[in-house]
Amino acid sequence: MTNKKILVVEDHKDSCMWISAVLRQSGFTAVEASDGTMAVRLARSEQPDLILLDLHLPCGNGQFVLESLKKQESCRHIPVIIMSGEADLDENALLEMGAVEVFHKPVEVHAFLRAIKEWAGKSVPELQPA
Repeated sequence: MTNKKILVVEDHKDSCMWISAVLRQSGFTAVEASDGTMAVRLARSEQPDLILLDLHLPCGNGQFVLESLKKQESCRHIPVIIMSGEADLDENALLEMGAVEVFHKPVEVHAFLRAIKEWAGKSVPELQPA
């Protein structure tokens, strides 16, 4: 077992349950948030090893959540993988904001798990001001 904690930020209940089940089967501990406010609060209190962040959320969209996390001293080191069903997603902008990877839904499970396993053990270096 890896004992790594992953925060799953997803408002679609079935998707959240599926992702959490895949994580648990892979030896991770899953913590779930269904909106932006809860995501920021849980990131601060739980200090997960990785955050899986959907972009379409109630109470603060995913971009707002990403910006908020990267501004907070206690959370900016946590890697964030974006998950989105948006067809016209600006991946470069999200990576510049601090995301480490971007996946389009539906995700390809093997590539998704590879990225999760890779990033769950890393910290993100400080973003340098532009």
